[in-house]
Amino acid sequence: MRWCYIWCLFVAQCLLAGTANSQDRLPELKAELSIPNEQFAPGQQINIRIQVATPSFFMGGLDYRLPYIEGALVLQEESGAANGFSQENGKQYATQWLSYQIYARQQGILQLPEVVVTAHIANESGVPVAVKAQLPERFLIIQQPSEMGSRQGYLVSPEVSINDDWSGWKADKRYQRGDLIERVITIKADDTSAVMIPDFIANVPDGVSLLRSEPQLSSNYYRGESYAQLQQSLVYSVEKPGRYDLGGERLVWWNPAQKERQEEQLVRHRVNAGGIDWFKVGFYVAGVFAVLIVMWALSKLAGYFARQLRPYTNLIGFTAEKQMGLFYRQLDYGACKRQAFQVPLLRDVAARKSCVVETMLQALYAGKRSSGAWPSLLARLQLMHLVKKKPSQTVRK
Repeated sequence: MRWCYIWCLFVAQCLLAGTANSQDRLPELKAELSIPNEQFAPGQQINIRIQVATPSFFMGGLDYRLPYIEGALVLQEESGAANGFSQENGKQYATQWLSYQIYARQQGILQLPEVVVTAHIANESGVPVAVKAQLPERFLIIQQPSEMGSRQGYLVSPEVSINDDWSGWKADKRYQRGDLIERVITIKADDTSAVMIPDFIANVPDGVSLLRSEPQLSSNYYRGESYAQLQQSLVYSVEKPGRYDLGGERLVWWNPAQKERQEEQLVRHRVNAGGIDWFKVGFYVAGVFAVLIVMWALSKLAGYFARQLRPYTNLIGFTAEKQMGLFYRQLDYGACKRQAFQVPLLRDVAARKSCVVETMLQALYAGKRSSGAWPSLLARLQLMHLVKKKPSQTVRK
């Protein structure tokens, strides 16, 4: 009896030792953290993916804690872990993976701390065992795009669509004080979160008040594909008579896929609430000023040509002595201005007789004048030009 008791105790200890050895051999667990290998802009979605794999099978979800990252917003758009299978070197693995998103607030070096993930895996006996995997820290480069300048808090998305609904606006309506105009704007952006879409700031002219409702935000994320949407309802109220331009805002965002700044100008709507159309008044005033400037320029130009043509027009319709006198008066005026040479003065010519004037003409023309005919207007103009330019050919009588 004694030996039977000793034998049973020995068998029980062996079984317990075998169970303990089996529990000491933890199931295999591999963990991997993947990040797109690229530089990021402030506000851009950085999708962190953690995958764990085991040749056994999982008996529960993953236990983890989202890291705290200074200078960044950490969100998890899709909660829980997804299950799957994979093969490596002909060996099949059960997999679980999870993801979370990081949005850096400013440029610089972003440090991702270590992440510890705990998986519940079946051991050889089918008993769930907690197995931990530790992922090392990582560093990311956050760089401000030069095209965005010093702008902060802008939207970062590879695809942005904007719907601006003005169903409450009518182009031909004459608005009165107190009338309301409803507007709904919807902004949809891929690969971002709703909290990263900037608030929509509407243009509000003087004489119009604006009532903004709380924006409706929504985010959608499924297996790496995500988009966010902001919907804003606006109500404009006419406070004073006048003509106003509503809308026309310019939205700017950064496209990380194409590495370029993109923007969209919203449509501007004119509201007629009576009063004075200062835009048209300014247009008409500018037109009047332009006409006055042109008329002033033309008057100055006409005066200039009149002064230049006066000596020539005065030669027509006078007697020979008067024409010669006016001609020499012009020469006197030119000599006084240029002080280049001495010419016969008008007082020396006025007392002379026509025969003297005739003699002077013959001297000036140097025998080229036909007898019995007064020089034509063209010839007299040529003579005046000759005396002005070549004083050595003039003859003082």
